[in-house]
Amino acid sequence: MKKLIGATLCLFLAFSAFAGEKFENIVGAGLTLPVSYSKDNTDNAPKGFDDKSITQVGLGANLFWVGIMKDMGLAFKADFTIDGFIKSEYDDVKMNIAGENKTLADLFDKKTAGEISLDVGAGYAFIRSDKFTLAAFGLLGVSASTNEYEATHDGNTVKLSFKSASFDFGADLFANYKIINGFGVYADLAFKGTLGSNTGSISAPMGPAGDTTASTIGFKFAPTIGASFAF
Repeated sequence: MKKLIGATLCLFLAFSAFAGEKFENIVGAGLTLPVSYSKDNTDNAPKGFDDKSITQVGLGANLFWVGIMKDMGLAFKADFTIDGFIKSEYDDVKMNIAGENKTLADLFDKKTAGEISLDVGAGYAFIRSDKFTLAAFGLLGVSASTNEYEATHDGNTVKLSFKSASFDFGADLFANYKIINGFGVYADLAFKGTLGSNTGSISAPMGPAGDTTASTIGFKFAPTIGASFAF
């Protein structure tokens, strides 16, 4: 993650030096609605999670930078996204408690869930007029997510968590329209494959504690809209 952040900053500073007639920068912030799907490796998944697939829907904020070489059309992109899960199938996972199958959402009264991701990419701007820009990118990135549950009964606290990290790769379609003096609106659509790991952990004062890690594979689909500024 640190190396990718450093590379992103170097890329931004290097190409910002060309700002002017031959190079255009576009920055902005928007609202994103990512949808992700992941599946644990059946060979080493936690007990009860073999052959388990999880779909999650998030809602969050996106910050981006796009740099375009006006003459050539060569384009570069960096994205940072942070979101909270508004729907997660982890909530629907069932555990057998005292002979009853109950979902995690029923068993735990506190939950923290969300994801952060950073992507960088390069591509080509097919349209780069004074008002409108349309570009496509290939992307590489990393992401980390968590679903943490907590419940307290008779003074005893039980914690359960699922933490994932992944390497992401895919494609991105970006459109920007300038309204006035460089200010405008943008829309972005990203589709990425993911390869990573998922660690499930449980902590209970009167029971067994531990964690299990499984490899994961999946994909993400993320539409985004927001405000932009070009210079």
